[in-house]
Parts: sequence; C-alpha cells; structure tokens
Amino acid sequence: MTAQSKCQDTFQTRLEDRESERFVPFDQHCVASGLLDPLGNNIAVSDRELLELVLERSAPISSISAIASHLLEKFGSFAEVLSANHHKLAEFGKCDETVCNDLALIRIAAQRLLRGMVCQRPLMSCWSELIDYCRSLLAFETREVVLIIFLDDQQRIIGDEVHSLGSAHRAPVYVREIMLRCLVHNASGLVIVHNHPSGDLTPSQLDIEQTREIAQTCLALDITLLDHFIVARDGFVSLRNAQLF
Repeated sequence: MTAQSKCQDTFQTRLEDRESERFVPFDQHCVASGLLDPLGNNIAVSDRELLELVLERSAPISSISAIASHLLEKFGSFAEVLSANHHKLAEFGKCDETVCNDLALIRIAAQRLLRGMVCQRPLMSCWSELIDYCRSLLAFETREVVLIIFLDDQQRIIGDEVHSLGSAHRAPVYVREIMLRCLVHNASGLVIVHNHPSGDLTPSQLDIEQTREIAQTCLALDITLLDHFIVARDGFVSLRNAQLF
C-alpha cells in the first residue's frame, strides 16, 4: 500500500467515525464549549482542552481524551507537545502518522505566524516579537542549535538560517562561514541566537569569546552584530544588554 493510499484510507476512516455527527464549524464549536466568546476572544482554554480540540482533527474520537492526557503527562505542556519532533511522538506509541503530521503542521503554522510579525519591520520596533519567534524555534530543542538572522540596512530581516547543530552542551560556530553567508545575503547586520537545552541562561566563556570574535570580524566588513541571544524554555538573555561584547 502506498503512502498516499494509506493517507486516503486514514482520512476515510476519520470521516466514517463522524458520519453520525452534525458538522459544526470550529469557531462555533469553541463558542458552544465556552472556550471563546461570540467575538472569538479566548476566554479560558487549558492546555488539555486546547490539545483535545486539536486532536479532534486527526485522532479517533474515542481516544482523544486519553491521548491528550498521555501527551501532557509525557511532555509537560501544550507548547512542549507541539515542539516534540516526529520521532519522539512516534516513540510515544499513542500517536499515529496522521496525528504526528497534524501536530507538526500546527507547529509550523505558529512559527510562520510569529515570523510574519517581525519580517519587513525594523527590529527596533519588534524585539519582543523576534524573541518569541526564536524561542518557538529553539527553546524546546534537546541539543544546541545556532541560528543566524540576517538584516538589511534598515535592520529588517532578509533571511534566517540554521548555522549549526550540536550536542546537548555545545554547538560549533564557524566565523568565516557566518561572514560568507552575510555576503551572500548582502546583509548589513545580523543577530545570533542559540539555545541552552539545560535551561541555564548563563553565557559560557566560549559563548562570550566567540561573540566578541564575530563582532570584531563584522567591523572589518562594515557589518553590525546587533545582538547575541541565548534562549531557553523559561526566558532569554541578551549578551549586548549584559555588556559582554
């Protein structure tokens, strides 16, 4: 059986499960459930309620409550469930391919929404939105990831890309490669972001030394290093605000 036919069969099963139900638009369902007011404003939605609503799209109706409970017990919160990669969800055993793909789709949509809030805007007017976007990408990663954000001469984002993937304690930084990518993007500035999976936001001595080296190299190329952020599940730190470079 091909992947496409399996997907079609799964979708057909979902439809059959709901044949006896009257279709209600999602927003009307939320209002009827007391989760949203008539204007669509969030009243009070717990992680469990929100996850159950999400799972209604892809999980068997009879299993939704149990799957939501087990996911929250394993991962801790709605945000952490969405941030879990496909492999971890598959290991869980309660999520089939359709559920895994649906959760991934919602995560990507949320990240795209956050990115859209900072693109084409000078960073001076949207620093908090930038942090939200970066944390959505990196805060729940189990290994260090270095992200480079490239800026034009108006400090607007013109690109962002993963520079390196590392271990739970360190990710490599290649200064020459960062400068080359700046030239490829014709960037006038950049922001470096990396995560600390441990949750400890204290910059290491290596973090500080590498940031200073990058800042000095940028000066020679008339490029500005605006900041280096370290993000984690519970917050972030700015190396510039800490006067570490």
